[in-house]
Amino acid sequence: MEHKTEKKTDFSEEITFERLEDLTKYKVADGYDNVTRWKVIAGKNLQIGKVRALIASKELERVLYLDIEVAENMMNEDDHHNNSHLYILVPIGLAKLDHDAKTVNVDAIDAEAFVSYPRYDGLDVHIDYEYLIHQYYSAHPEIHLDPFEGRTAKYYDHDLLYDQATVYGNQTIGF
Repeated sequence: MEHKTEKKTDFSEEITFERLEDLTKYKVADGYDNVTRWKVIAGKNLQIGKVRALIASKELERVLYLDIEVAENMMNEDDHHNNSHLYILVPIGLAKLDHDAKTVNVDAIDAEAFVSYPRYDGLDVHIDYEYLIHQYYSAHPEIHLDPFEGRTAKYYDHDLLYDQATVYGNQTIGF
């Protein structure tokens, strides 16, 4: 599988995450929409929340996740009891943009599946949370994933989950 960036990356290197807005030398590329604060729609017009941030890797020089604040109407009973877990991360490759409506569409999540979608505290992206995301998508019949063996460049080279081309065409959005 070919690596998506021009930068030569050690595929065994540990990957770190930061919010794109916190990376002073990086931004959404000219000509591309910054989807922060856009509504996130799942399935058939089900609003699940809003994009809070873009989660990027400096090592890979690309955005890997959309950080989504869960809408009040989509919170389950556990969410109401545990206010610190009102956020989710969606792999960038599963998002489709509607520029006119300023929405992000995530067809891989529907209302029933959303109840079991892993939540997190909205702070640091811990490797345990990423493992839960991996398990969630591993159960999806159209998504074939290799075993999760940690945060390496090889893992994030998965076309379906982390390929920005599905979102923005053939160019990356932040680097």
